[in-house]
Amino acid sequence: MSETISVVRLGISPIKSCEFIQGDQESDAVTVTPRGFKGDRQYCIIGPSKKAGEGNVVFTQREHSKMALIYQEIHDSRDGLVVGAPGMRDIFISTGFSQDDTRLRTATMQRGEVTVVGQALTEGASEWFAEYLDVEGTEIIEFREDIPRPMSSDYIRQGASNQLRYADGSPISLGTEASRRLVNESLTDASQSEIPGERWRANIETDGSSLDDELFWQEVSVGGLRAYVVSVSKRCEIPDVDERTGEVGKHVRGALSRVRKGVRVDGQTGTFTDLNLNPILPTDPREPLVLRVGDELKVLARSQKPNVVYEKRTGQNWGEL
Repeated sequence: MSETISVVRLGISPIKSCEFIQGDQESDAVTVTPRGFKGDRQYCIIGPSKKAGEGNVVFTQREHSKMALIYQEIHDSRDGLVVGAPGMRDIFISTGFSQDDTRLRTATMQRGEVTVVGQALTEGASEWFAEYLDVEGTEIIEFREDIPRPMSSDYIRQGASNQLRYADGSPISLGTEASRRLVNESLTDASQSEIPGERWRANIETDGSSLDDELFWQEVSVGGLRAYVVSVSKRCEIPDVDERTGEVGKHVRGALSRVRKGVRVDGQTGTFTDLNLNPILPTDPREPLVLRVGDELKVLARSQKPNVVYEKRTGQNWGEL
């Protein structure tokens, strides 16, 4: 009898690298767009690089861990976000704006490998983030849907979206409970506390698959969504940022190095978890595509070899990539 894999959590972060909003109730749902979940990574915070002459960079918890403490509450009825942080007043950020090319800004992300563009919001909103992060010149920008941002050429697939907003690698990420349990077991074995699911910042969390089976997936359907699996994410230090305090530890990276260290199919080495998905465009784009907690995931195509070979293979003999 085949295993049933289902969605147990859905999540987004409207402002990149701030609070991750996650839902696990049957009533929780998201609308899927060609660039990912509606509202996900719609904004990012930019400011001057610490290195002279590098211009603006996109801020993340890697450089500004206190961004983890910036909470955000979606207000669909008001068409915007309420944003706050410890010691700061709440502000409202409207998601509706008139296009104004004089307010376009560029910044680099992913250690200078990618350049992104967006429209700066009002001075009041940017001043709020500059005050909280204590970085002069900080601005918040919103993604402009009329400005293309294609995925890496390695991830482009015929008939797929091939576009994203301010996410790093793909418009939708997916993690499995089996992988989460393995890392948490490694933490507890080392007398460390388990970490909550939102630390991984995956848009879709599923349960029901066996450990590492997802490494063989090439194409999946989730509810009404079809998507190609284009890669497995290389992990950074953000899962080590405590969302309650903003403090940065090393325990999660230690656990990952014990159980998730390996070689990816492209030859890169490191620690890897979570799948990068490239959504396949629907036949009728006018029909809104909605995902819900409880939707079933089906594997439509599998590879013969895994996308990653881990140093510790938990008993599986997969051979070489």
